[in-house]
Amino acid sequence: PFIMAPLFTNFFDSVTESENNYLFCYLLLPLVLNVDRRDFLNKSTVRSSVHTFKNKQNLLIGLADDVQYYKEITHHSIQHAIDSDWIVINENLSVTVDENPKNIQSNLIKSYSASQKMYHILGDLDVLTIYRLLGIKSV
Repeated sequence: PFIMAPLFTNFFDSVTESENNYLFCYLLLPLVLNVDRRDFLNKSTVRSSVHTFKNKQNLLIGLADDVQYYKEITHHSIQHAIDSDWIVINENLSVTVDENPKNIQSNLIKSYSASQKMYHILGDLDVLTIYRLLGIKSV
């Protein structure tokens, strides 16, 4: 979790603080650790959106399973970020970044840059709508 926690702080540092944005954390690892999804995010442009992502069916294959697979490491990584005073989760499930550590592992550089772009692709809709569009029924 201590290796993945900077991915979360980096992501939330690029997110507009809003109600329920904590729920984006469950999408982060499945999107930035999978090579095809990460490449899509890194190659995205200002015109890219969740609908562009959704239209690429190969990116959706296994996404719901990956959300479940990474759930526990997501919890541990978020807890590590909280314990390190990097983030705060507010009552309305918004996330505030207090400190964004720059000690990212070299093998996660592409995932780190994808985490910065993720919100630009997904952020135009509320998080629950995004889950529905991507076919994720539960977390």
